Amino acid sequence: DYRVIQQSGVRVYYFPQDSIGADQVLTGATRGLALLERWFGPLATAPDLAVMEIPEMWGSQASVTGGIIQTADAFRDITRMPALYHELTHLWNAPDRDKPSARWNEGLAAFLAQRMARDLDGRNGMGENVKRTSSRLLAQASSAPGVTEIPFIRYGEAGVTDLSYRVGFLMFYALHRVMGEEQFDAALRDYYQEHRIRGGTFEEFIASLEAHSSVDLSGFFRDWVYTTGWFEKLRNGEGP
Repeated sequence: DYRVIQQSGVRVYYFPQDSIGADQVLTGATRGLALLERWFGPLATAPDLAVMEIPEMWGSQASVTGGIIQTADAFRDITRMPALYHELTHLWNAPDRDKPSARWNEGLAAFLAQRMARDLDGRNGMGENVKRTSSRLLAQASSAPGVTEIPFIRYGEAGVTDLSYRVGFLMFYALHRVMGEEQFDAALRDYYQEHRIRGGTFEEFIASLEAHSSVDLSGFFRDWVYTTGWFEKLRNGEGP
C-alpha cells in the first residue's frame, strides 16, 4: 500500500504514515545526487531513480537500474539520512571485477555518507563515528581473530566482508586526510569515469589513488590493505 511522490528524476514510494519522512527522503535524494555528481562526475546513464521504503531490518540495497530499497528508519528519523546517502554513493561504484570481492566500496560509502550529512544537513558526526568504529574494532579483536590476522585485500576470499564497512570507513577517513579533499575526489572521479563500463579491481582502484596523490601512499596501503598494520597503529593510539 504505497503512496508516490516524485521530483527531478527521483520517485519515492512510501508507506502512507510516513509522508513527512518521504518529503525529506525526496529532498535528500535529489540534493545527494547533485552533490555526488559534482564530486565524481555524471553517471553512465542519467538517473531515473526509484526509492522504495521497506520495513526496518530488511536490509537496504542500491542499483543503478533497480533503484534503492531503503529501510523505514531513514524515513522516520532525519538523523538517519546517512543510511540513504550510503546507498546513493553506490550508484557511483564501477563494476567490481574481484571475485570474490573485498567489498571496499562499503567502507567508502560509509565515509562518503558522513561527508554528505555534513555538507547537506550540517550534521558533522564524523569524529564521533571514527571514535565509535575504532572502539568496536579494538573490542572485536579478542573474539574475531580476522581483525588482526586477515588483511583487507583478502576479506573476500576469507569471507569476512562484514569488516569492510568498519575498516574501510577508517581507511578512507585517514586517506582523505592524507591526500586532501581535492586529490581524493579527483582520484575517485577519474576511477569511476574510466571504469564505469568495464569495471575494475581493488588494486586498479589503489593505483588510481596513488596516481593522483602528491604524497607517497605505498606505506599507507601496506598498513591498510596488504597487512593488518593499521590495527597496531589503532591500538597504539596512532590513527586513523
